[in-house]
Amino acid sequence: MPVTRGVVSNWRAIGARPVRVSATEPIAVVLVSNEVEENKTFYFDSFAKALNGFLDGRSVDDVKKAIADGSIKGNLFKYLIWANNKYDLVVPTVISVAKYDDDADALKTNIINAIAELKNVPGDYSIRPDIVSVPDYTKDLDIANQYLATINILKARGFIDLDATDGSDAIAKRKHFGSERLTPVYTNLIDWNTLTDSEDEYSANFVLSIFRCVVDGSDTTTSVGWSYSLSNKVLPVKQAKNKAQFIMGLPDETDLLTNNQITSFIAYNGIRVWNYQTTSPDALLQDARRVRIFDKLSMAVLDAIFPFIDSDRGVYAVKEAKDTIRAFNADMIGKRVLIGAEVYLDEDLTTPTAITEGKFYFKVEAQENPTPTLISVEFDRMDKFSPIVYKIINS
Repeated sequence: MPVTRGVVSNWRAIGARPVRVSATEPIAVVLVSNEVEENKTFYFDSFAKALNGFLDGRSVDDVKKAIADGSIKGNLFKYLIWANNKYDLVVPTVISVAKYDDDADALKTNIINAIAELKNVPGDYSIRPDIVSVPDYTKDLDIANQYLATINILKARGFIDLDATDGSDAIAKRKHFGSERLTPVYTNLIDWNTLTDSEDEYSANFVLSIFRCVVDGSDTTTSVGWSYSLSNKVLPVKQAKNKAQFIMGLPDETDLLTNNQITSFIAYNGIRVWNYQTTSPDALLQDARRVRIFDKLSMAVLDAIFPFIDSDRGVYAVKEAKDTIRAFNADMIGKRVLIGAEVYLDEDLTTPTAITEGKFYFKVEAQENPTPTLISVEFDRMDKFSPIVYKIINS
């Protein structure tokens, strides 16, 4: 039928777009092995596939024998096998392998370079690691600083192994850091190493990085596990290397650690993560859960409003972008991530000149659902219930 005379029909989508926040954020891990000739980065869809990729047709028993005779060196298999045994973690996984070297300084350089290489992951694999782990080596300040620099570039987050002997040692080490992207951890963990048939020390940096991914995907109903705290959740490990004194209802060593934004572990119906903060000097950014929520929200909304850029619908497309942001906030309130949010056009920045240039600025004022860190109960002994005694006696 001709389009100049007769009946013509078409349609287009107008209105707010759905915004989805991924519950399976990518993770990047820097591990050490002598089985690479030079530093190299690998991408896998899961930890199970990563392990199978590095096994390369060998059995775990083959690797176990090679570790025992010294032909395999480094921590690569130790951590991949631990993670694979403990969790069925299916997330985009980047493994940056640092070449093992018997010379400690050369190994340190290889690890620093392997960490720095992660900044190229978004360009190489079209993913942005949200969690970065460098097990065993963040105790070294030079390595820790490269770790922080890379995390800042990726807008990711991570954990620092303080591996402290006591509270004062932990506080002294924690003072080296001041970032909303780093959570300092008091001590490492002890668990059974199936490769050595013995108890072994495991980096808290790695264990908590993996646990962060696990908690992210734990809420299969609303898919907002990424907004949950790690604190007061049980880890599948035997014990902490150095136990922080924890006495229910009384002052203890964990108070000192918490007051310095240090995460520790307590033994209470299992080994639990205790406290989840960052090293930021800004009190508003010391809640690691709060930082994660607003990081995730700000990144998620970008994909949803991207289609409105250069739209032929002009200002009406901008209005749809605003409606999209408002609907997203309403969804987050409904899922109890936020308790309130308002969206408005920033008219101070969206000047007539800015409008002519096609630039529009929105502000979102929002508050996250707060994390209860203290619930205090006070019992007051009163005489006002004495009349009940008379009723009981006279009944």
